[in-house]
Amino acid sequence: MAAKSATRNLTARIARRPFHRLIGYANCWEDPTVLQRALQVGPGDVCLSITSGGCNTLSLLLHDPARVVALDFNPNQNHLLRLKMAALGQLDHGQKLELLGVRQTAPGKRIELYTRVRNALTPDARMFWDDHLGMLEHGVLYEGRLERYLKVFGKLIGGMLGPRRVEAIFDIPSLEAQRAYYFKHIDGLRWRSLFDVFFSRTVITRAKDKHHFKYVDFDGFGRRFRARAQHIFADLSLPANYFMALILLGRFHSERALPPYLLEENHDLLRGRLERLELVTGDLEGYLGRVPDDTFTRFNLSNLFDWFAQPALVKAHREIVRVARIGARLCWWNTLAVRHLPGEVGEIVPENDLARDLLAQDRFIYAQLQIGQIKK
Repeated sequence: MAAKSATRNLTARIARRPFHRLIGYANCWEDPTVLQRALQVGPGDVCLSITSGGCNTLSLLLHDPARVVALDFNPNQNHLLRLKMAALGQLDHGQKLELLGVRQTAPGKRIELYTRVRNALTPDARMFWDDHLGMLEHGVLYEGRLERYLKVFGKLIGGMLGPRRVEAIFDIPSLEAQRAYYFKHIDGLRWRSLFDVFFSRTVITRAKDKHHFKYVDFDGFGRRFRARAQHIFADLSLPANYFMALILLGRFHSERALPPYLLEENHDLLRGRLERLELVTGDLEGYLGRVPDDTFTRFNLSNLFDWFAQPALVKAHREIVRVARIGARLCWWNTLAVRHLPGEVGEIVPENDLARDLLAQDRFIYAQLQIGQIKK
């Protein structure tokens, strides 16, 4: 009981922090390709997905699950997901890209498009967006707290190295040429120094939240992020990496390099499956406590456990086992904290080799990926 109370009190405190007062994440920063290979979602699956920016929850629908429950303790993240659902359901592909901010539009056009989808929102979501029309006008995909923080980093890099030099790396078709360009034109003292300062514990905890890194017992954040970034720039193709484009350019580089839910070929399919989504506002432990045994087959848990102390992490995984069906799969990421699937919960079998291989292909700078299968 004490562990449950402590977790809920922490959730309540986190929810009041500036990072979560509006939109913390306008996009999901977990790679959807990695997510699908980890979870292997297919026809008939019942998924629990942390909402965050809503992108990956929508992308799960592409794999024909029977049902997806989107859960977030921040109601505004669910309001954002409802806006994205309304754009898919009420607009054509081009209008969807205009409303959300992928395409440039004439002044006032995004508000005009919002009025066309407004009645498809729930009353709470409608009230939220009516009160934050400025976010819509600016392009909501760039208006999350994290996106605005990372955009500052991109502007600083552009100012130091020159915007054309930075953008050019996204147009190099050969990985070998991309790697050579990175080490010649990007990597250097200014690049390394900016990582060390901008992603230091002091700066990043002010931009995000001090609780997010409470369980990280080391410093040198910038050096660790820079090592992951170097792997991405030197070893993974960048033209399709919309994560790095959002950080360094402050926008999507191409309409062919977008999250799956925004791609034109997926528009009609997703529109036909939106009714399979259920949105829930609440914390993980409180929600799971209301769920019957043997309900879910897949769990997308984002980077949720960055915020959890080890006893709360163990308790949450015991509840996950209870509500999971035999053979269910789960995955989650760590930003920096060294965390593993809890050995105390023996019904979860880690898939460490797969997690290591997929992390090496991940297009964002997460430090760890955990994948497990439930056998009970």
